[in-house]
Amino acid sequence: MNPEKARKFSLVRQAVRNLDRVENEGMESMELKRIVDATERKQIGNCDATPAVTMEEAEENLLVEHQEIPGLDTPEYWQSVFDVLGEETSDWDGNFDEESEL
Repeated sequence: MNPEKARKFSLVRQAVRNLDRVENEGMESMELKRIVDATERKQIGNCDATPAVTMEEAEENLLVEHQEIPGLDTPEYWQSVFDVLGEETSDWDGNFDEESEL
């Protein structure tokens, strides 16, 4: 680069710095920050804690999502539903009265 061009670049950079200094008077200067690698980050909160869902639970949920639902008239399906509901629903007479909720 020729000396005249280098001198002009120097003058332009100096003028820009002066303008920036005048515009930013009274303001805090911002610190330059570098990009932090994920391995360098501090652990925040419960990052080291075990996850709320275990692998077994996740696999079970996945199996349930992709499980085929039998037709509504399948007796085995309804029997399993009644088994899950337990004893408190077994004494229902099948009639709705005004106090019953759906």
